[in-house]
Amino acid sequence: MDPEIQQPQPHQLERHADIGAGRKLRLGIVGQGTPTIVLPPVLGGTIEAWAGFQASISTLGRSVSYDSPGTPGCSPGALPRTSGTSVDDLHKAFKSEKLGPPYIFVGYSAGAFDALLFASRYPGEMEGLILIDPAIAHMDRRLHPLSPVIRQADMDEAQGIAADLQKARDAGLAPVEIARLLNRQSHFSSFFSISSNQIEEECLSLGSIPLAVRTATQLSVEADNLPAVRAMWWEQHKRYALLSTRGDHREIEGGHNIIVEQPTAVFEILREMIEETAR
Repeated sequence: MDPEIQQPQPHQLERHADIGAGRKLRLGIVGQGTPTIVLPPVLGGTIEAWAGFQASISTLGRSVSYDSPGTPGCSPGALPRTSGTSVDDLHKAFKSEKLGPPYIFVGYSAGAFDALLFASRYPGEMEGLILIDPAIAHMDRRLHPLSPVIRQADMDEAQGIAADLQKARDAGLAPVEIARLLNRQSHFSSFFSISSNQIEEECLSLGSIPLAVRTATQLSVEADNLPAVRAMWWEQHKRYALLSTRGDHREIEGGHNIIVEQPTAVFEILREMIEETAR
């Protein structure tokens, strides 16, 4: 075959999974076979963000991404929306679409919360867990005092969500759209409170599950107190690795947006874990 002629990239198959009470959760599915590789969204993320990465790992098995609360692909649910409610919705979606275990989760950034909680709540369905520069619980308490830059970025995000909600109300948008924005606001605020509590209270031990934690060598923001921020980031990632007797914590070259900057490196971590669990 001419080396310049490339095989067409596999596309996401969209499924709107029934998660009960008339609600749906949009899934993006690429590939076939086992294991099922699960790619949680970051806050406010959608399946489109994972499309390129899913195409790149299609030779490793079936991968599934899903939409975050407050986005059009995730039907509004009762408040508050937390990582816990997201995980339970995802589990229902897997059942309704017959996307069975074993699962390997790749939890990137804030998506690590869903990955950790799923592993804690459904340990018998897990084959492995990969955390790529994962968010840490109670970032507001741990990082905001160290970095006004990070604190301001989170405040700006919260204010932007509140402004979108007010605009929607002023424009007289349909109740379902208001409910969706309320879900988005709740999910974001819960990240620093209820969802963080869920991580600290439920994720006490992951037994002997294969667990790879990778910390980016570079911060994505100009943190005011860089050494202190990096030390806190590293220490909390180390704590994640200690949740399993098979936990492994290392650095990964690049910035926080590692999935885009270094997808090959993440591919290799995933490939190695699949090979390890197949032995």
